[in-house]
Amino acid sequence: MKNMRIYNGLTMKHEIDIACPGVILAIEYVSDKNMICVSLSDRTFLFYNCTSSPLYKCERKFNLPSTQKCLCYVKRKRLLFSAGTDGAVFAWQVDKIL
Repeated sequence: MKNMRIYNGLTMKHEIDIACPGVILAIEYVSDKNMICVSLSDRTFLFYNCTSSPLYKCERKFNLPSTQKCLCYVKRKRLLFSAGTDGAVFAWQVDKIL
């Protein structure tokens, strides 16, 4: 899948389709930064800003050492955890990435 579909959480109406440059492996919402993190098959994270104009503008592209198939954001620690099929688990400091 190379498109990310965004829906309004209250009305469940379709807002926008965002084309991604690679296959999407995982998506996570980073709540305190109001950003969406997308893990792609080309070993990158893309961070989309949910409040900027235009909406859902790609703010940051971050290269990874390996493919990451799952994401989990822990707000109280401000860490984005990711893991791939190689068994490695990473903890990313979101404040330093953004």
